[in-house]
Amino acid sequence: MNNQGLASFFCRLSLGIFVGMIGVKKVFVIGAAAHAQDFFVNGFKDYWIPEWLLLTLGYSIPFIELICGALIFIGLWVRFNTIIIGFLLLIVAYGHMLQDAFYDPTSHWLPRFMLMIAVLLLYNSKDKWSIENWFRKLKN
Repeated sequence: MNNQGLASFFCRLSLGIFVGMIGVKKVFVIGAAAHAQDFFVNGFKDYWIPEWLLLTLGYSIPFIELICGALIFIGLWVRFNTIIIGFLLLIVAYGHMLQDAFYDPTSHWLPRFMLMIAVLLLYNSKDKWSIENWFRKLKN
């Protein structure tokens, strides 16, 4: 595997771990219901966002992170899942900025965002250790 393939591999695995483990914590440790109530409904009750939307996002985001992180990690539907993570990161950025216009994105948002961009730019058939590449080989 060449350097571009290795860079893609390490960025893909890092993004998968970063996002997937956040999903694991939210689903299995915090719980989706507590995540929705604590971080979404209670966190944004004084803002314009309707409660039904807060509950929907609060319940679904942990599972989306868990599933997308795992699929990115193994290399299945990488582009699609990375785009989904990009939209989640926009939601996270908007929420934090809505609560505090001087929010520091360098703690957890920026590393995930940079890895997401790197995966979108680097991921291709040179990443030999992905499920997609394995399927591609089976077709040929």
